[in-house]
Amino acid sequence: MTDKKDSYLLKDSWSKCEDILAAITMQTEKELEKKIGKSKWSELYGFLKEIGFIDHTGLTELGKDYYKGKFILKDKKMWSTILKEALKKFYPTQAICQLLWGRPNLNKKNVYRLLVLEKYINSKEFREKDLGGFLMLLNQCNILKYDKKSGRITILYNPRTIEDPEISTKFLSPETPYSNVRNLKEILRNAESFVHWFDKHFSTKGLEPLHDEADGTKITEIKILSGITSGRVNKKLRDEFIRFSEEMKARQIQAELRIICNKEILNAIHDRWIISKNSVFNIPPVDTIFQGQFSEMNKTDNQPPFEQWWSSGLDIITCWQEIVKHIKK
Repeated sequence: MTDKKDSYLLKDSWSKCEDILAAITMQTEKELEKKIGKSKWSELYGFLKEIGFIDHTGLTELGKDYYKGKFILKDKKMWSTILKEALKKFYPTQAICQLLWGRPNLNKKNVYRLLVLEKYINSKEFREKDLGGFLMLLNQCNILKYDKKSGRITILYNPRTIEDPEISTKFLSPETPYSNVRNLKEILRNAESFVHWFDKHFSTKGLEPLHDEADGTKITEIKILSGITSGRVNKKLRDEFIRFSEEMKARQIQAELRIICNKEILNAIHDRWIISKNSVFNIPPVDTIFQGQFSEMNKTDNQPPFEQWWSSGLDIITCWQEIVKHIKK
């Protein structure tokens, strides 16, 4: 599934998508495209692609299993489960359920505004009235309850009650301050072998979740890399880290914090990452997480050159006097 914004959200009934699946299977795509029009075909095709039912070669294995369960075996449990699980992993569904679950008095407008805010839909091209098809599909799959007449919505699926490795985006918002920090702690808790954290604006706040989650039976190394331009590199950060590293030693974890003083290197790096043996997460600045601003934590296959950056940093304990010279510049 794509992780891009401006998603293809279903405007029509799910049965129209099933027509696409049937047309691909029976090799009658051109006839159906001519019948419904290129624009409608593109919308439906795009949605099916995003939920993983089709790709450039035709039906995926998931799509084939759905088609087989629905149209050949007539196995409702089989096809409905496949559809529900695919929709639960769809990024707009995750945004809706992670940020709105447990909130009373929701309606269609709340969901529409959220999807526009998160840039999953363009308000100039996708109106509030267009959201009905997608909400009806989520209602059909018991992901949420949607009353078409009143527009009332109740979120039924709570992603936070499960640990699902396929769910790779965690959403942050001002209204979920506890969950925001909990998401960060989950990433640190699930790390294996080591934690490498790059945030050029790293602050003492970041030491708190590391302290809570650093497990000496799972990791043996913590490397934190920050930048001299952040304004957060000061004696307080150094003193706090010294105490932190001493406590990590008791857990048999080697903890280091280095500062990149080369501004050219810093200016060439934009994102922030938490890297471990089993995962890489692109995350917002640590202070953003604690302040509760709208943002996301995304699991990625990209491997930033952390060790290359690390080699250019100065140790905050042993090289403090050199770091101070750069602070005063």
